[in-house]
Amino acid sequence: ENNPNRYLADPDTEAQETLVISDRYVFFNLPQWKGAGVAIPVFSLRSEKELRSR
Repeated sequence: ENNPNRYLADPDTEAQETLVISDRYVFFNLPQWKGAGVAIPVFSLRSEKELRSR
């Protein structure tokens, strides 16, 4: 990661108590991903058999 280290002060938890901390963001200094594609609607896909029968 490119950010400073993370830390957590010792939380005061009672007996039989659970503390869940979720930090799902990771900071890497990578170039932004770029992609390209074509979207084809499924209803527009036809087979040769379907084309002849219409």
